[in-house]
Amino acid sequence: MITASIVTYFKKDLSKIRNKLKILEDCIKHLENNENISELLIVDNSPHNYLNYVTKFGRKIQYLHMGGENVGYGRGHNLARKMLMKSDYHIIVNPDIIFSNDNLINNLKKIMDNRKNIAMIQPLIKDPNNGEIQKLCKRNPTFFNQFIRAFLGKFMHKISFLKNYNNWFEMNEIAYRNIEVESEYLSGCFMFVRRENLDNVNWFSEKYFLYLEDADLTRKLTTTGKCIHYPFLSIMHVWDKGSHKKLSLKLTAIKSFFIYSQDWGFKFF
Repeated sequence: MITASIVTYFKKDLSKIRNKLKILEDCIKHLENNENISELLIVDNSPHNYLNYVTKFGRKIQYLHMGGENVGYGRGHNLARKMLMKSDYHIIVNPDIIFSNDNLINNLKKIMDNRKNIAMIQPLIKDPNNGEIQKLCKRNPTFFNQFIRAFLGKFMHKISFLKNYNNWFEMNEIAYRNIEVESEYLSGCFMFVRRENLDNVNWFSEKYFLYLEDADLTRKLTTTGKCIHYPFLSIMHVWDKGSHKKLSLKLTAIKSFFIYSQDWGFKFF
């Protein structure tokens, strides 16, 4: 069977984020209604336990409010290892995921069942508003790609050198087409992972609060099997890109890069 976890954080008055709540509720209901999902853990890092009502959506759902402490993304998902029964697969899901295909999870499971050398698989991820592909199949982070994406985004498509480098980082020359690609860095917004492999690498590193914990996890998982970007199936993701908008989140992202570099070595370019 399959388990899943979602980590949430809502700071604002719920009346101001109704659309985000609706997306989260639909995501939870979709997972609850899937026959292959055995348990779903919702870890709520919000100041108040806004979401305690979600357990009413079904018997598979466990809701854990962290008492007002924001424990971060990876540490939140790691709680699933302790709280949920062991399963064949585990899905790491963002609260802003929209399932565009009712058979997505079942199809991903079939692929993993048939191909034991795959540690993690991720479908094509699209923007729900315009259908654009989100370029989330990437190469390992470097200082330069983190810097230009955080601070030079508005020049990315105007300066050919920056554009070409970012295209290389996002694997635009091979990914997002009718071919599966082995990736060094898949987004944490939706990760379908073989549980045995996840246990072998000890889940997310809790050194990270937010950002690049997914790069670290993907890189660890590549030592146990293939991490596949699979564009023949897709989901929708309401990508907030917080680190591109808020200085505090940019600083968090910078801190995460230096944590990443301590473990994997500093690479400038």
